[in-house]
Amino acid sequence: MIPSTLRLAVRLQVTYGVLVALWQIVGLWLLASDRPALGPTASGNVAIFAVASTGALYAMVRRFPGPYVAIASLIAVPALLTIQNAFVADPSLWPSPWARWGGVVLNALGVVAPGVAFVGWRRMRESDPR
Repeated sequence: MIPSTLRLAVRLQVTYGVLVALWQIVGLWLLASDRPALGPTASGNVAIFAVASTGALYAMVRRFPGPYVAIASLIAVPALLTIQNAFVADPSLWPSPWARWGGVVLNALGVVAPGVAFVGWRRMRESDPR
């Protein structure tokens, strides 16, 4: 039985992965239209990785919750670095302050989800200490 906290983490992780992929795809579309991307970069590889890693995490959470939390935490590192970039990089790299802060909020979701997953995993281990 997966605790509700871990289910919430999975929902957050899936939402984050889909939104990252959409952000990248929209950025590529904007670049193809000779307009600036939503952020400093836009990458099809990042979009593919976001979808693939989200699918893999979703598939493994029931059977391997511990590794799910570990891998989700590793995926949070680039999200955290992207948030840092929003504060230290030149603001002109974003087409508007809304895009800059929207990226911060989006990536904050990618940092919060593994924390929620860890709490859910701990609750699961406390209820079934195998």
